[in-house]
Amino acid sequence: MAQKTNKAIREASIALEEIFQEELAKIGDKMIAEIMRRAKALSPSQRINAVKELRWPGESDYLRIVKEATAEIALDAIQTARKEVPKAKSIELTEVIDSIQLAIDAKDLTVLLDKLPSDIRKRLVKQADLLVGTQLADLEKSIQFQYSDSIDTTEDLNVVRNDVQIAALEFIQGSSVRGGAGKVAAQTINDARNAFFFDKEVLTEIEAFEFVNGDPVTEICQDLAGTVFAKDDPNMFRYTPPLHWNCKSYIQPIVKGKLGNREIEALKPSTRRIEETIQFSEVKPHCNACGC
Repeated sequence: MAQKTNKAIREASIALEEIFQEELAKIGDKMIAEIMRRAKALSPSQRINAVKELRWPGESDYLRIVKEATAEIALDAIQTARKEVPKAKSIELTEVIDSIQLAIDAKDLTVLLDKLPSDIRKRLVKQADLLVGTQLADLEKSIQFQYSDSIDTTEDLNVVRNDVQIAALEFIQGSSVRGGAGKVAAQTINDARNAFFFDKEVLTEIEAFEFVNGDPVTEICQDLAGTVFAKDDPNMFRYTPPLHWNCKSYIQPIVKGKLGNREIEALKPSTRRIEETIQFSEVKPHCNACGC
């Protein structure tokens, strides 16, 4: 299961990056076309104003696609998590999973989101809203800045269009979009897994957890990898992955009777310096973990 989860994070990251790039390219092309249409209708001295009060064409469609993609990633993560705690018999979550699969098959986003556990639904919606809004704002800035620079140096609108298209492409294929895909993939999978593990009925079948990363790259994940910690560790949600960009770490349950002679430790970086390398922390615990 460990290899499957690590693979799922990688594959989800790749899939989301492709979705982000494809949809942002469509929006960018429409935005550039609108700017150039305006520019042609303006006198050379007024063309600088062609980028004012732009709207993002296709924003609602992009937001829907991101929500659909992350909801399906969450479903797959929950299904994998269920196999890691085979004795857990959560009727509620079983019904939820069946409903989600039917919603996916029917391509009904509203039903899909409504059937997700409430904490996961809220996180996915909030995450998608923030991601899409940030990406479109950054894309707009890239286009506007390049347009303003180019329109000051030439009256040839074909040259301006080409410059702006290159700037948009550099953003769409750049590290910001790629990193965002990795973060969203890791966050979605970890949130979904934890929502299942911390269901009160499931948690009774779990003795402890292990921080897992088969090939840790960063210092913080190297430090925490292999740590076996109590299921009520007070630091758990502060150090729940992802902890940095491109993080592939996650927590794995140790079911009752499988702890063996492994020693339970506190989930905490070994030094303050290592702790300060964390980029994402203090994840709020899921409501069903505390019973509220």
